[in-house]
Amino acid sequence: MSGLTPKLRFWREVVDESVVIVRPEGRLDSQTYLQLRDSLLKVGVDQPRAVLVEADRLDVPTGSAWSVLTSARWQLAQWPGVPLVVFAYDTGILETLQRNGISRYVPCRPTLTTALQAIGDPETRQRATMALEPVAQSSAIARRFMAETLTNWGMTSYLDIAAVVGTHLVEETLAKSLAPTLRLEAARDLLWIAVSDLDPTLPTRHETPHGTDQVAGHGLLAALCRGWGASPNALGGKVVWTVLGPENRL
Repeated sequence: MSGLTPKLRFWREVVDESVVIVRPEGRLDSQTYLQLRDSLLKVGVDQPRAVLVEADRLDVPTGSAWSVLTSARWQLAQWPGVPLVVFAYDTGILETLQRNGISRYVPCRPTLTTALQAIGDPETRQRATMALEPVAQSSAIARRFMAETLTNWGMTSYLDIAAVVGTHLVEETLAKSLAPTLRLEAARDLLWIAVSDLDPTLPTRHETPHGTDQVAGHGLLAALCRGWGASPNALGGKVVWTVLGPENRL
């Protein structure tokens, strides 16, 4: 048994129509840190109104492991813009979260009711999605879809940069003979472009001889976008997302 990788267990519940409560149980440490983070990101990819985490069932021997909540909240805020709130009925856990600085970045509340109150009003985003076939013509179809959508949204100044970034994401998936799903979102003066597929492999970072952090196949995104990232999705694959601001327009 000692050779088995420890795992957390999860219970999920939907309340208030689209708020997902996640109740992880087990030991949170360096071996289960990524499991908890990725599980929360998978829930967020489906774009509920919020993700609530009940922390009472976690055994956390090292306080630094709680930073997984900060990491998950930051990534969900970047994309797809879903808030994360933590609650615990155990006051000792709340004190630990405060002592380790987690409550500075993640709302931490003593009950489910107060956690729901901490969600706030969600940001209104325009959204459009297109499922594409794993064929070469999908690149051109994706560009037409982006051009028509952005024109309808009154965001024609993003047409050129969206064509470059969106085509790159779609063709990365097509190169693996997979069917990409393209999603556009817009709010304020920001544009998000995301592509999901059934390949679970997330982009991996590596350090160049010059000490700079690069990502295989996605250096273009780092150069042209305000931000980008990748998350596992509920279908067992992944989604690669980018966010574009006015400074990224070509």
